[in-house]
Amino acid sequence: SVEARRGAGEWQAKVDSNVLAGSLRVPLNLHGGTPLRFDLSRLVLANDQQTQSSAGQAPLSPAELPPLSGHIAQLDVAGRRIDGVDLTTTPLSDGLQIHQLQIDEPNMQARLSGDWRRVDGKDRTRVQVEVKTDNAGKALERLKLSSALNGGKGQASASLDWAGSPFDLNWARLGGQGTLSLSEGRFNEIDPGQAGRLLGLFNLAELPKRLTFGFGDLFQKGFAFNTLKGDFQFRRGDLYTQNLTIAGASANIGVKGRVGIVARNYDATVTVVPQVDSALPIAGAALGGPAAGAVVYLLDRVLGIGKQINKAAEIRYHVGGSWDAPKIDIEKAPQSASNASNPRNKPVNPY
Repeated sequence: SVEARRGAGEWQAKVDSNVLAGSLRVPLNLHGGTPLRFDLSRLVLANDQQTQSSAGQAPLSPAELPPLSGHIAQLDVAGRRIDGVDLTTTPLSDGLQIHQLQIDEPNMQARLSGDWRRVDGKDRTRVQVEVKTDNAGKALERLKLSSALNGGKGQASASLDWAGSPFDLNWARLGGQGTLSLSEGRFNEIDPGQAGRLLGLFNLAELPKRLTFGFGDLFQKGFAFNTLKGDFQFRRGDLYTQNLTIAGASANIGVKGRVGIVARNYDATVTVVPQVDSALPIAGAALGGPAAGAVVYLLDRVLGIGKQINKAAEIRYHVGGSWDAPKIDIEKAPQSASNASNPRNKPVNPY
Protein backbone atom coordinates (compact mmCIF):
# COMPACT_ATOMS: atom_id res chain seq x y z
CA SER A 1 0.00 0.00 0.00
CA VAL A 2 1.09 3.56 -0.69
CA GLU A 3 -0.22 6.83 0.77
CA ALA A 4 1.23 10.01 -0.69
CA ARG A 5 0.58 13.75 -0.63
CA ARG A 6 2.31 16.68 -2.18
CA GLY A 7 3.80 19.27 0.13
CA ALA A 8 5.98 22.34 -0.30
CA GLY A 9 8.71 21.24 -2.68
CA GLU A 10 8.37 17.54 -1.93
CA TRP A 11 6.24 14.42 -1.93
CA GLN A 12 5.57 12.79 1.42
CA ALA A 13 4.74 9.10 1.26
CA LYS A 14 4.09 6.12 3.48
CA VAL A 15 4.77 2.70 1.94
CA ASP A 16 4.02 -0.78 3.22
CA SER A 17 5.08 -3.72 1.02
CA ASN A 18 7.09 -6.92 1.22
CA VAL A 19 10.28 -5.19 0.17
CA LEU A 20 9.89 -1.71 1.65
CA ALA A 21 8.01 -0.25 4.61
CA GLY A 22 8.24 3.22 6.11
CA SER A 23 8.07 6.91 5.23
CA LEU A 24 9.70 8.83 2.38
CA ARG A 25 10.18 12.53 1.66
CA VAL A 26 11.00 12.90 -2.02
CA PRO A 27 11.97 16.37 -3.38
CA LEU A 28 10.19 17.47 -6.52
CA ASN A 29 13.58 18.23 -8.07
CA LEU A 30 15.61 15.07 -7.44
CA HIS A 31 18.83 16.75 -8.55
CA GLY A 32 18.38 20.10 -6.88
CA GLY A 33 20.62 19.31 -3.93
CA THR A 34 17.90 18.46 -1.41
CA PRO A 35 18.30 14.86 -0.22
CA LEU A 36 15.67 12.18 -0.52
CA ARG A 37 14.95 11.44 3.13
CA PHE A 38 13.70 8.11 4.44
CA ASP A 39 12.82 6.41 7.69
CA LEU A 40 12.22 2.74 6.94
CA SER A 41 11.27 -0.14 9.20
CA ARG A 42 12.15 -2.65 6.45
CA LEU A 43 14.08 -2.79 3.16
CA VAL A 44 14.83 -5.97 1.19
CA LEU A 45 17.56 -5.92 -1.46
CA ALA A 46 18.59 -8.63 -3.91
CA ASN A 47 22.08 -8.52 -5.37
CA ASP A 48 22.64 -6.29 -8.39
CA GLN A 49 22.66 -9.06 -11.00
CA GLN A 50 19.43 -10.62 -9.71
CA THR A 51 17.70 -7.24 -9.72
CA GLN A 52 18.73 -6.46 -13.29
CA SER A 53 17.88 -9.89 -14.71
CA SER A 54 14.48 -10.05 -13.02
CA ALA A 55 13.51 -6.56 -14.13
CA GLY A 56 15.07 -6.85 -17.59
CA GLN A 57 16.45 -3.33 -17.21
CA ALA A 58 19.78 -1.63 -17.80
CA PRO A 59 22.07 -1.37 -14.75
CA LEU A 60 21.25 1.43 -12.32
CA SER A 61 23.58 4.40 -12.83
CA PRO A 62 24.97 5.84 -9.57
CA ALA A 63 25.13 9.33 -11.10
CA GLU A 64 21.36 9.27 -11.59
CA LEU A 65 20.65 8.78 -7.89
CA PRO A 66 19.66 11.82 -5.80
CA PRO A 67 21.39 12.61 -2.52
CA LEU A 68 20.15 10.22 0.17
CA SER A 69 19.77 10.60 3.93
CA GLY A 70 17.94 8.33 6.33
CA HIS A 71 17.58 5.33 8.61
CA ILE A 72 16.70 1.67 7.97
CA ALA A 73 15.67 -0.33 11.02
CA GLN A 74 15.94 -3.70 9.26
CA LEU A 75 17.89 -4.23 6.03
CA ASP A 76 17.79 -7.62 4.29
CA VAL A 77 20.60 -8.17 1.78
CA ALA A 78 20.60 -11.52 -0.07
CA GLY A 79 18.85 -13.19 2.87
CA ARG A 80 21.07 -11.67 5.58
CA ARG A 81 19.48 -9.32 8.08
CA ILE A 82 21.29 -6.17 9.22
CA ASP A 83 19.77 -3.90 11.88
CA GLY A 84 20.17 -0.19 12.54
CA VAL A 85 21.50 1.23 9.26
CA ASP A 86 22.07 4.97 8.69
CA LEU A 87 23.07 6.25 5.25
CA THR A 88 24.16 9.64 3.87
CA THR A 89 25.24 10.14 0.23
CA THR A 90 25.74 12.93 -2.29
CA PRO A 91 25.98 12.71 -6.10
CA LEU A 92 29.18 12.98 -8.11
CA SER A 93 29.53 13.79 -11.81
CA ASP A 94 30.31 10.12 -12.46
CA GLY A 95 28.77 8.42 -9.47
CA LEU A 96 27.86 8.57 -5.80
CA GLN A 97 29.83 9.62 -2.71
CA ILE A 98 29.06 7.53 0.39
CA HIS A 99 29.74 9.93 3.25
CA GLN A 100 28.71 7.46 5.89
CA LEU A 101 27.00 4.14 6.23
CA GLN A 102 26.65 3.19 9.89
CA ILE A 103 25.44 -0.14 11.26
CA ASP A 104 24.50 -0.57 14.91
CA GLU A 105 23.87 -4.26 15.54
CA PRO A 106 23.49 -5.73 19.05
CA ASN A 107 27.06 -7.13 18.95
CA MET A 108 28.66 -5.10 16.17
CA GLN A 109 29.09 -1.48 15.12
CA ALA A 110 30.39 -0.70 11.63
CA ARG A 111 31.30 2.54 9.88
CA LEU A 112 31.79 2.71 6.11
CA SER A 113 32.62 5.49 3.66
CA GLY A 114 33.64 5.52 0.03
CA ASP A 115 32.32 5.97 -3.49
CA TRP A 116 30.53 4.18 -6.32
CA ARG A 117 31.55 5.42 -9.78
CA ARG A 118 30.79 4.52 -13.38
CA VAL A 119 33.53 5.24 -15.93
CA ASP A 120 33.18 4.22 -19.60
CA GLY A 121 30.12 2.17 -18.68
CA LYS A 122 31.92 0.17 -15.99
CA ASP A 123 31.11 0.40 -12.28
CA ARG A 124 33.72 0.46 -9.53
CA THR A 125 33.25 0.66 -5.75
CA ARG A 126 35.81 1.74 -3.15
CA VAL A 127 35.16 1.68 0.60
CA GLN A 128 36.87 2.22 3.92
CA VAL A 129 35.43 0.04 6.70
CA GLU A 130 35.86 0.05 10.48
CA VAL A 131 34.15 -2.57 12.65
CA LYS A 132 33.98 -2.94 16.44
CA THR A 133 32.44 -5.92 18.23
CA ASP A 134 31.90 -7.08 21.79
CA ASN A 135 31.09 -10.63 20.62
CA ALA A 136 32.34 -11.55 17.14
CA GLY A 137 30.88 -15.06 17.37
CA LYS A 138 27.33 -13.80 17.87
CA ALA A 139 27.80 -11.14 15.18
CA LEU A 140 28.89 -13.77 12.63
CA GLU A 141 25.97 -16.03 13.53
CA ARG A 142 23.45 -13.19 13.12
CA LEU A 143 24.84 -12.57 9.63
CA LYS A 144 24.65 -16.32 8.85
CA LEU A 145 28.39 -16.44 8.16
CA SER A 146 29.77 -18.91 10.69
CA SER A 147 29.23 -20.68 14.00
CA ALA A 148 32.91 -21.61 14.35
CA LEU A 149 33.67 -18.83 16.86
CA ASN A 150 32.49 -18.17 20.40
CA GLY A 151 33.00 -14.72 21.89
CA GLY A 152 35.85 -12.52 20.76
CA LYS A 153 35.86 -8.77 21.20
CA GLY A 154 37.91 -6.25 19.26
CA GLN A 155 38.03 -4.41 15.96
CA ALA A 156 38.76 -4.74 12.27
CA SER A 157 39.44 -2.25 9.51
CA ALA A 158 39.81 -2.55 5.76
CA SER A 159 40.33 -0.58 2.57
CA LEU A 160 38.59 -2.43 -0.28
CA ASP A 161 37.69 -1.98 -3.92
CA TRP A 162 36.00 -4.10 -6.58
CA ALA A 163 34.62 -3.90 -10.09
CA GLY A 164 30.85 -3.55 -9.81
CA SER A 165 28.23 -1.80 -7.72
CA PRO A 166 28.11 -1.91 -3.90
CA PHE A 167 25.48 -4.66 -4.26
CA ASP A 168 27.69 -6.77 -6.52
CA LEU A 169 30.60 -7.60 -4.20
CA ASN A 170 32.44 -10.56 -5.67
CA TRP A 171 35.49 -12.33 -4.18
CA ALA A 172 37.03 -12.83 -7.63
CA ARG A 173 37.13 -9.06 -8.20
CA LEU A 174 37.88 -7.93 -4.65
CA GLY A 175 41.15 -6.14 -3.88
CA GLY A 176 42.54 -4.32 -0.86
CA GLN A 177 43.92 -4.91 2.60
CA GLY A 178 42.69 -5.15 6.17
CA THR A 179 43.66 -5.77 9.75
CA LEU A 180 41.97 -7.75 12.54
CA SER A 181 42.45 -7.79 16.32
CA LEU A 182 40.33 -9.89 18.69
CA SER A 183 40.65 -11.03 22.30
CA GLU A 184 38.99 -13.55 24.62
CA GLY A 185 37.40 -15.96 22.16
CA ARG A 186 37.20 -19.65 21.38
CA PHE A 187 37.17 -21.64 18.13
CA ASN A 188 34.64 -24.45 18.08
CA GLU A 189 34.76 -27.46 15.80
CA ILE A 190 35.17 -26.20 12.26
CA ASP A 191 31.79 -25.86 10.57
CA PRO A 192 31.26 -26.76 6.90
CA GLY A 193 30.40 -23.24 5.78
CA GLN A 194 32.71 -20.90 3.88
CA ALA A 195 33.81 -18.93 6.93
CA GLY A 196 34.40 -22.18 8.80
CA ARG A 197 36.61 -23.51 6.00
CA LEU A 198 38.77 -20.40 6.30
CA LEU A 199 39.50 -21.58 9.83
CA GLY A 200 40.29 -25.08 8.58
CA LEU A 201 43.93 -24.03 8.46
CA PHE A 202 44.14 -24.74 12.15
CA ASN A 203 41.68 -27.52 12.78
CA LEU A 204 43.93 -28.59 15.62
CA ALA A 205 41.53 -30.97 17.31
CA GLU A 206 42.61 -33.73 14.90
CA LEU A 207 46.20 -32.86 14.00
CA PRO A 208 48.00 -33.54 17.32
CA LYS A 209 45.97 -36.71 17.92
CA ARG A 210 46.93 -38.15 14.56
CA LEU A 211 50.59 -37.27 15.06
CA THR A 212 50.45 -38.91 18.53
CA PHE A 213 52.71 -36.29 20.05
CA GLY A 214 50.60 -36.09 23.18
CA PHE A 215 49.02 -32.66 22.64
CA GLY A 216 45.48 -33.84 21.87
CA ASP A 217 44.13 -32.71 25.23
CA LEU A 218 45.07 -29.12 24.39
CA PHE A 219 42.56 -28.96 21.52
CA GLN A 220 39.86 -31.57 22.18
CA LYS A 221 37.14 -29.03 23.03
CA GLY A 222 38.05 -26.29 20.61
CA PHE A 223 40.76 -23.70 21.08
CA ALA A 224 40.45 -20.74 23.45
CA PHE A 225 42.60 -17.73 22.58
CA ASN A 226 43.68 -14.65 24.49
CA THR A 227 44.51 -12.62 21.37
CA LEU A 228 44.13 -12.99 17.60
CA LYS A 229 45.89 -10.46 15.38
CA GLY A 230 46.83 -10.22 11.73
CA ASP A 231 47.03 -8.21 8.55
CA PHE A 232 45.41 -9.44 5.34
CA GLN A 233 45.50 -8.75 1.61
CA PHE A 234 42.70 -9.55 -0.85
CA ARG A 235 43.80 -10.24 -4.43
CA ARG A 236 41.91 -11.92 -7.29
CA GLY A 237 39.90 -14.30 -5.17
CA ASP A 238 42.68 -15.07 -2.68
CA LEU A 239 43.22 -14.04 0.94
CA TYR A 240 46.87 -13.61 2.01
CA THR A 241 48.50 -13.13 5.41
CA GLN A 242 52.11 -13.09 6.59
CA ASN A 243 51.56 -12.40 10.27
CA LEU A 244 48.39 -13.99 11.63
CA THR A 245 49.08 -14.85 15.28
CA ILE A 246 46.78 -16.56 17.76
CA ALA A 247 47.91 -16.66 21.39
CA GLY A 248 46.19 -18.99 23.84
CA ALA A 249 46.86 -20.44 27.25
CA SER A 250 47.43 -23.90 25.70
CA ALA A 251 49.31 -22.92 22.53
CA ASN A 252 50.47 -20.11 20.28
CA ILE A 253 49.73 -20.37 16.56
CA GLY A 254 51.22 -18.51 13.59
CA VAL A 255 49.92 -18.60 10.01
CA LYS A 256 51.58 -17.41 6.80
CA GLY A 257 50.24 -18.02 3.32
CA ARG A 258 47.17 -18.01 1.12
CA VAL A 259 43.56 -19.17 1.31
CA GLY A 260 41.83 -19.44 -2.07
CA ILE A 261 38.31 -18.11 -1.60
CA VAL A 262 37.28 -18.67 -5.22
CA ALA A 263 39.40 -21.77 -5.90
CA ARG A 264 38.51 -23.11 -2.42
CA ASN A 265 42.01 -24.28 -1.58
CA TYR A 266 44.90 -23.72 0.83
CA ASP A 267 48.61 -22.91 0.50
CA ALA A 268 49.82 -21.90 3.94
CA THR A 269 52.30 -22.73 6.67
CA VAL A 270 51.05 -23.09 10.25
CA THR A 271 53.29 -23.13 13.32
CA VAL A 272 51.94 -24.43 16.63
CA VAL A 273 53.89 -23.95 19.88
CA PRO A 274 52.16 -25.72 22.81
CA GLN A 275 52.56 -23.71 26.02
CA VAL A 276 53.97 -26.55 28.10
CA ASP A 277 55.69 -24.14 30.51
CA SER A 278 52.37 -22.92 31.92
CA ALA A 279 51.81 -26.34 33.47
CA LEU A 280 55.33 -26.85 34.91
CA PRO A 281 54.82 -25.31 38.40
CA ILE A 282 51.51 -27.17 38.77
CA ALA A 283 53.16 -30.44 37.76
CA GLY A 284 56.04 -29.82 40.17
CA ALA A 285 53.67 -29.13 43.05
CA ALA A 286 51.65 -32.24 42.26
CA LEU A 287 54.75 -34.44 42.21
CA GLY A 288 56.75 -32.96 45.06
CA GLY A 289 54.55 -30.59 47.01
CA PRO A 290 54.51 -26.76 47.19
CA ALA A 291 58.29 -26.54 47.67
CA ALA A 292 58.96 -28.48 44.47
CA GLY A 293 56.48 -26.32 42.63
CA ALA A 294 58.26 -23.17 43.83
CA VAL A 295 61.64 -24.55 42.72
CA VAL A 296 60.30 -25.35 39.24
CA TYR A 297 58.79 -21.88 39.02
CA LEU A 298 62.13 -20.23 39.88
CA LEU A 299 64.08 -22.42 37.45
CA ASP A 300 61.61 -21.54 34.73
CA ARG A 301 61.92 -17.80 35.37
CA VAL A 302 65.70 -17.73 35.86
CA LEU A 303 66.85 -20.31 33.30
CA GLY A 304 63.94 -20.17 30.86
CA ILE A 305 63.40 -23.92 31.05
CA GLY A 306 59.74 -23.58 30.14
CA LYS A 307 60.45 -21.60 26.99
CA GLN A 308 63.01 -24.18 25.89
CA ILE A 309 60.44 -26.93 26.37
CA ASN A 310 57.89 -24.92 24.40
CA LYS A 311 60.33 -24.55 21.51
CA ALA A 312 61.17 -28.24 21.57
CA ALA A 313 57.46 -29.06 21.34
CA GLU A 314 56.90 -26.81 18.28
CA ILE A 315 55.08 -28.24 15.27
CA ARG A 316 55.25 -26.64 11.82
CA TYR A 317 53.15 -27.96 8.96
CA HIS A 318 52.06 -26.97 5.46
CA VAL A 319 48.40 -27.04 4.50
CA GLY A 320 47.60 -27.51 0.81
CA GLY A 321 44.87 -29.03 -1.30
CA SER A 322 41.19 -28.23 -1.39
CA TRP A 323 38.89 -27.13 1.42
CA ASP A 324 37.07 -30.46 1.28
CA ALA A 325 40.23 -32.61 1.17
CA PRO A 326 43.12 -30.63 2.66
CA LYS A 327 46.60 -32.18 2.77
CA ILE A 328 48.91 -31.61 5.71
CA ASP A 329 52.66 -32.14 5.37
CA ILE A 330 54.74 -31.97 8.53
CA GLU A 331 57.76 -29.67 8.10
CA LYS A 332 58.97 -29.68 11.71
CA ALA A 333 58.04 -32.24 14.35
CA PRO A 334 58.56 -31.92 18.11
CA GLN A 335 62.07 -32.85 19.12
CA SER A 336 60.70 -35.40 21.55
CA ALA A 337 59.46 -37.36 18.55
CA SER A 338 62.82 -37.39 16.74
CA ASN A 339 63.45 -41.03 17.57
CA ALA A 340 60.01 -42.06 16.40
CA SER A 341 59.15 -42.74 12.79
CA ASN A 342 59.70 -39.61 10.74
CA PRO A 343 56.30 -38.09 9.81
CA ARG A 344 57.73 -35.55 7.37
CA ASN A 345 56.10 -35.33 3.98
CA LYS A 346 53.36 -37.75 5.03
CA PRO A 347 49.99 -36.21 4.14
CA VAL A 348 47.50 -36.07 6.96
CA ASN A 349 43.82 -35.33 6.37
CA PRO A 350 42.42 -33.67 9.51
CA TYR A 351 38.79 -34.11 8.44
